[in-house]
Order: sequence, then structure tokens, then C-alpha cells
Amino acid sequence: MAQPAANGVPNYLTLRVAFTALRPASASPASIEGQHFLASLEPSLQRQLRTALGSETFRVTRTWKGGGSRCLLFEFEGGRRAVFKQANSASPFEYELSMLTRLQASHLEGLLPRVIAAFPDSRALLLEFVGSRDTRAALRAGSDRYAAASAIADALHAYHDETGVAFGDFHPANVILSGSAVRFIDPAAPAWHEAPPGEDPLVTDLALWTYSTTANFLWDARRSPRLAWRMLLLNVTLLREGHAASSTTTFHAQVRAQAWRHLRGLWRGWPRDKVVFVAATVLSLAVIEVAKLGAKCSDSAPQFPVQVVAQPQGQCNESERHRRGAASRHH
Repeated sequence: MAQPAANGVPNYLTLRVAFTALRPASASPASIEGQHFLASLEPSLQRQLRTALGSETFRVTRTWKGGGSRCLLFEFEGGRRAVFKQANSASPFEYELSMLTRLQASHLEGLLPRVIAAFPDSRALLLEFVGSRDTRAALRAGSDRYAAASAIADALHAYHDETGVAFGDFHPANVILSGSAVRFIDPAAPAWHEAPPGEDPLVTDLALWTYSTTANFLWDARRSPRLAWRMLLLNVTLLREGHAASSTTTFHAQVRAQAWRHLRGLWRGWPRDKVVFVAATVLSLAVIEVAKLGAKCSDSAPQFPVQVVAQPQGQCNESERHRRGAASRHH
């Protein structure tokens, strides 16, 4: 989860667009015995975590930091894995815990990681490990972008319907794809990214996604030009899905305005961030305009006098959405 900088731009995003600092936090060079890790904790948390784990033995096989939280991957005998996450005082720990427990008790219990144990006094969580195949890894492995976009959009729409708010930290690294299953990690309060009160949750989330994708384009292209291109195409497809599900007639203009709110913070960063700012600004405008043009083409398609079942305004015809996606894949 990302901690906002003074200019309103999440620190992890600003760091990820620096040419030499775009890599995710590296894994630990060697694993650590669980007992050694437990001994390093404060006595109160140590006792609580020992109680939660019972007699299970484990090793810490990876550590990383992100947005004010320290995370460790626990591997237990038998292959089961879990994530221990401890937040600092600036991280919205209470909000994340409330959303995790709320969805765990709803029909969307599988969308976010399951809370195995919570330690509020220490601002720590023991969470289900949902995998490490995020959006970029899935596309790099050859996942179909139309199917991925449809699955991500459906999951995001379900989250909005259940909670009534934006996911808040919606970017490719926080979406885990495994086959047809979609999992989200690290929910954050929309206000953490300075989303205006009353803003359409789809606008809030897809504007941040667009910013993150375009701001990381240069790094993606450095690793794999094909991956960078596919990430942009996925962004276009997601915006088209969002427009189809949104009730506002100014969806693309709102996404453009909110993406710019994130982008402008790059100009105030390091000189290399200014290069990223220029590239990301051009790319974000292009992505949004292409998505807008595609929406106009769909809206202007010939209409035939057939009887249809009326739907409430703002809801997307799921069968039509998937039909269009399937047709697109054959052209």
C-alpha cells in the first residue's frame, strides 16, 4: 500500500517511475528461521503471533516494503504460505482491516486476502497469500487481455457495488490474476489519493490505473516492449469496460482530469521524473482518446428495431460486453 507524498502523489508510484528505482522491493537473499524472526518482535506481538500460529513451524522466505508497511512471506511445512504485514503509523491500517473483514463476511469473500489473524495494537496482520502473478506477470505469460480486462472490470464493479467506494489503490501490481480468478490486494481509502468527495468510484480507480500504467511505460518497455504495449492496450480495454458500466456521460473527461492530478506531481520530482512526466502525459492522453473513440464507434453502430429488455441506467449488459470482447478477439 502506498503512502502519499506531500504533493499528493503516492510515493511508491513516484519511485517506480525513476529509471533506477522501478523494480519491486527485492526478496531476501536467504530465508530466516521462524523462531529467529519471532524473537525479533516486541514481546506482546511475539506472544500473539505464536498463539495464532500454534505449533506450526515456518521460515521467512521473502521480505519487502511498500507504502509504509513491512511485509514478510511465511512458508510453512507442507507448502502453505501466508503474509505477515506490519504497518507504520502513517499507513491506513484501520481502513484496510475494516475492508478486509467486511468483504470476508460478504459474498465477495474471495476477492481480498483472508485475514488469518489481526493484531491491532501492533498494527499487524497475518494474511492469506493470494499469489504473486500480478497483471504484468499475467500479460507477460500470455494471458488474453480482453478476458483479463473483463474479469478485472467485473471484480471492480462488484467491489464498488458492495462497498460504495473506490478501491483506492487500484493499479496493476495490486491485481492478482490466476486463470479466470481475480484477487485484489491492499485496499486504501480513496481520500489517500486525494479523490474528490462524491467522485464516481470507477473514475477514481481507473484514473489511478491509467497513471500507473503510463508512468511505468518506460520501465516496462525497457524490460519488454511487447509487455509495455500490451499494458497500454489493456488500459484502453479497461477504460472501455468502465465507460460501459458508468452512468456518467463525461467519464473519459473525468478520468483524464484525475489522471492529470496524479501526473503533475512528477514534474516537481527529480529531472529523470520530468522525462517520465512527458512520456506518461502523452501516453495517458492517447490511451484515453483511443478508449473514447472506441466507445463512440460502439455507440454509433447501426441500431435495428428489435425488442430488448430495459435495464437500469448505468448498468452494463454483461452478455453484450463479453460478445463484443469475443468478436474483437477474432478480428
